[in-house]
Amino acid sequence: MKKLLVITLCIITLVFSACSGNNEKFEAKLSEQKEVSKVKLTELTDFKWDYAYFISPYVSKEEIEKIISIKSDEIQDNNNDDSTIYVVFVEKNKVVYQLFGDAQNLGFSFDLGKYKKFKRITCDNCNFSVQNKDGENIYKLIEK
Repeated sequence: MKKLLVITLCIITLVFSACSGNNEKFEAKLSEQKEVSKVKLTELTDFKWDYAYFISPYVSKEEIEKIISIKSDEIQDNNNDDSTIYVVFVEKNKVVYQLFGDAQNLGFSFDLGKYKKFKRITCDNCNFSVQNKDGENIYKLIEK
């Protein structure tokens, strides 16, 4: 049983590493960003994307696949607590990057206003203000 758990965790880690590129580089940019009144999320990513889907906690893999209109083995359930950040970046109907983790451990969070299961933003409308509170960068979406 213990071996099965270790193997499962290794597989999940490999899947996320393969589809997500270098998480540390992007996450470092997000956590090290200085306070600014406006920054485009595309300026912080080193990959191309059309849409970013911010997924609420407690949303199943099947629901996420319906939301993004893509079936993918890379997608996972987001059955985690309220501080979990799960963002799926899509380009040309393909998952190109996923950001997944606990806001407290990552050093940043997103304030997207009220939404239910997900919030979709485009690469053309991805402006955020950045404030630092207690050592954590908070990215607040600037709505048009």
